[in-house]
Amino acid sequence: MSTTPAALQSPPSGRRKLRFNSLDEVLADAEHLLRDGYRRSGNWTLGQVCNHLGAAVTVALAPTRSLQPWPVRFVAKHFVLPQVFREMKPGYQLRGKVAEEFLPPDTPDEQGVAMLREAFRRFQAETPRYPHPVFGKLTRAEWEKLTLRHSELHLSFLIPEKS
Repeated sequence: MSTTPAALQSPPSGRRKLRFNSLDEVLADAEHLLRDGYRRSGNWTLGQVCNHLGAAVTVALAPTRSLQPWPVRFVAKHFVLPQVFREMKPGYQLRGKVAEEFLPPDTPDEQGVAMLREAFRRFQAETPRYPHPVFGKLTRAEWEKLTLRHSELHLSFLIPEKS
């Protein structure tokens, strides 16, 4: 039996291929999974995925305690972010303060979807004004694009029971 937390194990295969063009599409997918059921090809439940995605997008609206040093943010923004905007790939493991802040606890699916809905509502209603912990200062469009790619990654591990 492994002592590695489920959230840190290697990602399995068998994911969906997703491409979201709006936050509304992300929320519609999460609500579809909630309504019609899903099976997991990954470690997290729908509630945990939505909790994590909601926490990640609201970083734009409130300061985070896990801000990386400016040289890391500079390199990440200019050399990593362009690739992330194309596709966010699985396998990155959160560690340290970032893990403490962003690894989701067990979250009922209904609660997680409600948290994501509220986080997206806030993001659309408020002006992003805080830097991303890794990528630094982002525009609203960059925050949204990052959120779409991040959502594709995590929701791809949840396979709908019904189409």
